[in-house]
Order: sequence, then structure tokens, then C-alpha cells
Amino acid sequence: LFSSIPCTGGSSWTHVNKQHHSAWKKVRQAKAAYNKIWSAFEKVVEVAAACGTFIAIEWPQGCTYWKERKVMSLINRVGLKPVTFHGCQLGIESINPATKGMPIKKPWTIYTNSEGILKRFIKYRCDGSHEHAECRGVDAKNTENYSEKFVQLVHQGFKEDVQ
Repeated sequence: LFSSIPCTGGSSWTHVNKQHHSAWKKVRQAKAAYNKIWSAFEKVVEVAAACGTFIAIEWPQGCTYWKERKVMSLINRVGLKPVTFHGCQLGIESINPATKGMPIKKPWTIYTNSEGILKRFIKYRCDGSHEHAECRGVDAKNTENYSEKFVQLVHQGFKEDVQ
């Protein structure tokens, strides 16, 4: 079970967006959608965990949802462990014309009970040997799309766990 619930309402950019009425309205709408999705997701996770299913929850490392009591409670109840990694190591690049092709160091976290996922993603932390484009605007929106490498690692990790 892989969770990819939109993080828009919990983005680290919300502190900037709340200064603008129209943007803050969108943030509130995104948070309302997240709350509905999370409520349903919790029910699925409870059943999945009871059946021994492998579970993974993904959001950017700085997403405020990670700190919410209901999220931490679920993580603790089903025994998920974190792995942090960076998008620049997985082929995430800028599409902004000014920085096109530059790697983006999007910091991600996955909480999971999959040892296969934990051991694969831990290897993808930036070593600081290159410059990064800033993850904002069109580039921030584009990083919602997983790279082929990201998807391969998830599939390989889950496959290893079930074999």
C-alpha cells in the first residue's frame, strides 16, 4: 500500500502563501481535501496492517502533515520507520527555462514497514557535489511527478519483501 496524498496544504511554502488571500484560500481547500483523504486512508491502513501488508507513506521531508498527531499516531501504531532521500539523486531536474536541467534537491521522506524500500532509498542522499535549482514555482509543481528511478525503487523494494 503506497500513499501519495497531495502535500499542497502542508507544503513549506504555506507560510509564504498565507500572506496572499487567494493563495491562502487554496491552501485551506487543499487541507480540507487532505483531511478527507487521510480519514479514509487511515481505515485502509488499519485493515492492511492487520493483514501484514507492506505500507509506505510519502511526502516531502518538510511537509507539516508529518507533525500532525493523527499522522504520527498511525505511524506509531503500525510500526513504520522513516527513510529520507533527495530528488537530485533520483533524476529530479528543473524545467524552469532559467535553470532547465539542473538537479533539484527535493528532500523526501517515506515512512514504511518495507525493509526493501528502506534499504534502497537510504542510498539516495545528496553528497553536495553539485549545484541545485530551487524547488519553487513550476519546478515545485513538477516534482509532484516521480522519476522513473523513484518508481523502480518502490517496486523493487516491495517485490523483495513479498518474495
